[in-house]
This record gives sequence, structure tokens and C-alpha cells, in this order.
Amino acid sequence: MAPTKSAPKPDEIVDLDVNLIDPNPNQPRDRFTETEIAELASSIKEQGLIQPIVARPNGERFQLIVGERRLRAHKLLGLTKIRSIVRQVTETESRKIALVENIQRENLTPIEEARALQGLLEIAEDDVEVVMKQTGKGKSFIDDRIALLKLPKPVQKFIEDGKLTLEHAKVLLEVSGSKERVAAAERAIKYGLGPNELKGALQSKKGGKGTSGSGGARAVTYNKLS
Repeated sequence: MAPTKSAPKPDEIVDLDVNLIDPNPNQPRDRFTETEIAELASSIKEQGLIQPIVARPNGERFQLIVGERRLRAHKLLGLTKIRSIVRQVTETESRKIALVENIQRENLTPIEEARALQGLLEIAEDDVEVVMKQTGKGKSFIDDRIALLKLPKPVQKFIEDGKLTLEHAKVLLEVSGSKERVAAAERAIKYGLGPNELKGALQSKKGGKGTSGSGGARAVTYNKLS
């Protein structure tokens, strides 16, 4: 049984059955709060769907390319159909479209941006120039985000949860060893250390309590990492 009476033409806008649309396995964003989906659902209920989702044929079903939040909002509202652009693309092209669309969003976390950029680099065979053109991002931005993926998973989660900033991350990248990075991150959160305080504490710990020029404040910060 075909999903529609006739196969959609390339980039044709059609109403697809929400139950025939499978998630995008390459979705770079994996954090969707109930609040944001509920807010979007409320907006769709009042204003309708402003921008269709994008999906591609996948056997007798469809695979989502972009529009995860919109699809979830429709299901929350109990809607059975959703306006969709059906695009005839390969899985690799689908992944690229999803990654580019997501990296251009304003509500991605730095880690989600890093994963999206890493995915684009893999598709572009590590050609940074190609990714720069695709996303409009500068090389330093791309390099800084990709570097975040070198941090241990627990530290990445701290950043995603907003417990640590990008400046904290830059300091932690200078620490050798995964266990040491996690420990320093946990201490920074526990004691509310800012990036500069964390950097000073790490330098103090490396040099030892008794190093020349270590004042009282620095000693206290050092103790917080001990």
C-alpha cells in the first residue's frame, strides 16, 4: 500500500500522514523540552503551520529531513496530517540538509552546533572551506566548536545543561586527562567558579600552594580544586 494515491513530485507540497513519517536518524539536535513543543503547538493551533516540514520517500513511508519540533507539535495537537515538502534526495544529501538547517538555528547548544559541524565535515571529507560556505560560519568558529567534542561526555553534558560556559570549556581543554577534566568541571560547578577563577585555580594547583605570588583568594580557590 503506497503512502499516497500518487507519488509526490520533487519538492511538491503535500499533506502527509504524521504516522507515516519516521524520525531522522541523523538529527543533530536530540534535546526537545516539553515546554518548547507545547509552545509551538499553541502557536500552530492559533496561526497554523507557517513553514512545512521536509521529508523524503523511504519505501512505503517517509523519513523526516527537517521539522522534528513541528512534527511533534502536530502529534501533540492530535493532528493526523502535516504540510510537507517531499524531496527526492539520498540519505547523505538528507543528512547534509538537516545539519545545515540545524546549524543555522539560534537555539542550538554549543555541543549540538559542534555535532552538526562535525557531521558536515565528515560529509565534506574534512574540507573546512566547504563547510564554511554551507553554513556561513568562520573557520575559528568551526574550530572552536569542534574542539568541544574532545571534552569527556560528562563535561559536554554540563555545557549542554548550561552549567558551564564556552569560556569554561576553553579552560578545561587545557587540562590533560579526561578524569582531570571531569573533576575540574565538577569542582567549578560545585563552588561556582567563573572561567578566570577556574583557570587561576588550575594554575595554582599545578604550581603548588606555596608558589610565589599566591594570595589568599588564590589559595582558597586552589583548595576548592584539591
